[in-house]
Amino acid sequence: MIKKILFLTLSLIIFLGISFKNVSAAEITNLNTYEFSETPNEIIDMMKNSLGTDESFNKSVNSDSIVIEDRSISSMMADALKVAGFEHSSSLLVHSIIPMREEPKIISSDSSLSNDIWTYSPDFRNVVTNFLYEARNNTKYEYFRTTTMKFNMPENGKWNFIKEADLFGALHEVKINLGVVKHGIQWDVLVMIQDRYDFADAQYDSLVGVVNNLAKFEQDRNRIVPYDLFITANKGNLITLPFNVPLW
Repeated sequence: MIKKILFLTLSLIIFLGISFKNVSAAEITNLNTYEFSETPNEIIDMMKNSLGTDESFNKSVNSDSIVIEDRSISSMMADALKVAGFEHSSSLLVHSIIPMREEPKIISSDSSLSNDIWTYSPDFRNVVTNFLYEARNNTKYEYFRTTTMKFNMPENGKWNFIKEADLFGALHEVKINLGVVKHGIQWDVLVMIQDRYDFADAQYDSLVGVVNNLAKFEQDRNRIVPYDLFITANKGNLITLPFNVPLW
């Protein structure tokens, strides 16, 4: 997927239940709708096994610890992003330039990235809400589906601009696997995001295209090395469902 991490630096420089009836997320919340497909069984197994994991599988890597004889532009950009508050964009960029690393990179539900996705992303809220209404309309008590989603660049001036922009820069477009499981009176909402961290040639207005293609230039010279990324963002043992979705 095309990553626009460097765009963030450019910008910096320039700047309980109700009675059941069939309803849709769009009718309730006026959200965008998503097309869901069946989630592969091996992904469902991974999602179920990840529930209850309370430790991160990866430690953050400080770009200051990277030993590079001629320090790359990407390394300096990672530093700039971190100083500016773009924590996740910096961290994922650093992972692409360290010489020895874990792959795929796995980020667990207790991470700051997973927490920020739940807290600050309206795009994530949209897709989870759509999914839960689909499960509700089908009266499913164990339900898994997969779709793609984009983390969009927020408008300037939003109170949480940096948080949303950081998610856009770190992830942008991803595959998202969603599950909901009821056990007794409690619910588990399971989330596994899959992404390929890489850059591709792209055309954008003004200097954004130049900055993005500079990252592609670095990638072509193996200073940025693409990698696979898995992010779990589970919410377990819930009495109410997220985003005010009614129980069923």
